[in-house]
Amino acid sequence: MKPEAVFSIIARTLDERPLPRARIAGINGVDTAGKTRFAQEFAAFLRAQGRDVALIHGDDFHNPRAIRRQGDDPVRGYIEHAFNLPLLERELLAPIRRGETFDKTLALLDLDADTPTAIRRYTVRRETIVLVEGVLLFRPPIDAYFDLRVFLSIPFDEVLRRAATRDVPHYGDDYLERYRFRYIPVQQWYLETHRPAERSDFVIDNTDYANPRIIGQSSAGCAIIKSVE
Repeated sequence: MKPEAVFSIIARTLDERPLPRARIAGINGVDTAGKTRFAQEFAAFLRAQGRDVALIHGDDFHNPRAIRRQGDDPVRGYIEHAFNLPLLERELLAPIRRGETFDKTLALLDLDADTPTAIRRYTVRRETIVLVEGVLLFRPPIDAYFDLRVFLSIPFDEVLRRAATRDVPHYGDDYLERYRFRYIPVQQWYLETHRPAERSDFVIDNTDYANPRIIGQSSAGCAIIKSVE
């Protein structure tokens, strides 16, 4: 399917869930699954229809390096310390769920500089569709805030291929070892523990960015996923 066709189906499902506040859609998947690109293109699709959209990137809510590297187990350390989920919940998700509207600016972490110098502005109205994209989203304490869940699926060999293309030129050849011994084990734990695909409204095979395929869909959300191929 063309991305626009997928976006149209997801948007229609959102429209079937009217709420007296902004609606929050989570876009999740393993590392390199294409979450940022999918969310940005979906946001552009919605804006072209005249809808108000706010986009939240999970990577902006990383903890500083000293916190992320706590502990002797790199996998457990990432799971427990990589993200400042309480900040995301307190500043954005909880106010949205309470029906608040706001226009606020946050100073968040610049990952490369390891300083809180990434300035992000968030404007949310009652009619806003809020897209939150990132890894490890569909787990406590933030899982309960999502009104709709989208899971982008790619195999782990594709993760390594994309990492070699995207990250190695910037961080060096050794960066693939982080994927093999940290990021992929983290995602394997997440998939086994929280089963995000099974609990999502849409599961999308995103191996080909230009032709995403809906391979699972639940009209009720968190129900049994059925094939639509």
